[in-house]
Amino acid sequence: MSAGDKTNKVQFHQMSSDEYEAAAGEGRRWVYHASESPDTFSEGVKMENVPQHAVRQRYAAGEPTTFAPGAGVGQGTYVTANAYDASGYGHFMHAFSVPTEHIEVPPESMDYKPDDVEYHLGRAGTGGLLTRDVPPDRVVNLGRIKDSVSTGHELHQLNAIRAGESVPEEHIGERLKSRLQMAKERGWDI
Repeated sequence: MSAGDKTNKVQFHQMSSDEYEAAAGEGRRWVYHASESPDTFSEGVKMENVPQHAVRQRYAAGEPTTFAPGAGVGQGTYVTANAYDASGYGHFMHAFSVPTEHIEVPPESMDYKPDDVEYHLGRAGTGGLLTRDVPPDRVVNLGRIKDSVSTGHELHQLNAIRAGESVPEEHIGERLKSRLQMAKERGWDI
């Protein structure tokens, strides 16, 4: 089974956090993007489908623009290193397995650490710019976001628990264990 085949067939909630990160594939990493539809990337990420809103059009034409989170000027798909950093930008979370060299610092962030993609990927409100297509077998729909504090791995685990599937106790992190315990004690949905 190739790494691409594994991406959509593996039960990520059965893995440890380290195994989940490694499942992105050799030379690859997970990045996250939120959207308003679970089907946004059903055919993969295609640069030809990047929305061309007015800010992007003005920037591309060399006109003055004003950046705001959610209205980036870069020609690509904005991504973050952590699912929780992307969660405010849509109701459905998507994970992409991509080579790090396919991610750039967005144009609006070039005035600070212009060569440090990792720095920008890990910052809420900026993130990185995915500049290449991603095939559908490298895209995982993580489902509807019900909170803004989960990592990608935790979202897999929460979705499995919500569906009545078991998650190995030894692979659940302390933060998620605490959340599950609190929900149980207070009668909350998870």
